[in-house]
Amino acid sequence: MYLLFNLNCPEGLHAFFNRSPSRINWKATFHAFLSITSPLVPTMSQQQPHYRNRLNNAAQAYGWTVSYETSWTGRQDNPLWTAIAYVNNVEYGRGYAGSQKSAKEIAAYEALIAAGVMRRA
Repeated sequence: MYLLFNLNCPEGLHAFFNRSPSRINWKATFHAFLSITSPLVPTMSQQQPHYRNRLNNAAQAYGWTVSYETSWTGRQDNPLWTAIAYVNNVEYGRGYAGSQKSAKEIAAYEALIAAGVMRRA
């Protein structure tokens, strides 16, 4: 059983069940619950590997320049994004996905493998 606290209430830590339902900040309560149970419920940032960040860190360490070229095809309500990752103006990775952000992540992953910074999982 979990005891939920609303961390954003003016009184400080106040037991969840002592407040009327109309005065509860449900979003803050949910985030407080997630912060308490974070080992049990991973957040989105813990699930996503952040390959673009890794590629940018490697580029800074080795003195590379990284750039991306993106384009989309298909209907506007359901596009297919293509992202190309360039390291020192040479294509190192290419990614295809339903969103621009995901396509860049895939392209960065491929570029990290091609540059020898990472191995394929």
